[in-house]
Amino acid sequence: MIAMIAGRVGASPFRIMVVESIALAAVITAVAAARWPLVDAAYRRAGFSVFGYAAVLLAAPVVLLVITGYVDLLARAVGVQAPGELAGFDGHSLAWAVAVIAVVPPLFEELAFRGLMFGALRTLRRSEIYVISSFAFAMLHLSIPSLLTHMPLGLYLCWLRERSRSVWPSTFAHFCHNFGVIVAELYGWT
Repeated sequence: MIAMIAGRVGASPFRIMVVESIALAAVITAVAAARWPLVDAAYRRAGFSVFGYAAVLLAAPVVLLVITGYVDLLARAVGVQAPGELAGFDGHSLAWAVAVIAVVPPLFEELAFRGLMFGALRTLRRSEIYVISSFAFAMLHLSIPSLLTHMPLGLYLCWLRERSRSVWPSTFAHFCHNFGVIVAELYGWT
């Protein structure tokens, strides 16, 4: 999707991704600043002990394996190979990929979906909050395969948010997943 947009406006996919990350961060930060009471409590506590975070870290490869396995099966069934996550970073430092893929999205997407949205929907039933937040999270990624992979990922992140009463565990899990995607692609595991 980014490559298609980049081609139409004459910009490199790398520049589009960087601008997109900055714009997303700016919009979410502005909304969060205006609606801080919705997220304040979720950022005040660590959420889990060191052992809880260790469990999230240990679960990360399993989550990544399930999602990459599904994506691989889908690609084989349809006969289409999606470009890798690192394709737009050719000729640029790996640090850029880590920042744009593994750091910025977890911080700001978790603020948006498990912070603001989760807080705004708290009058609904738990299942409704999970489904709405996870569906919105999946739709942000702009493709049907992403919808099918990111919906369950979003449900897992919602469960971490609720279980811990904090946004930090879901942010950490999101970072672990996205960083795992980078590592898997670098080593040819995808």
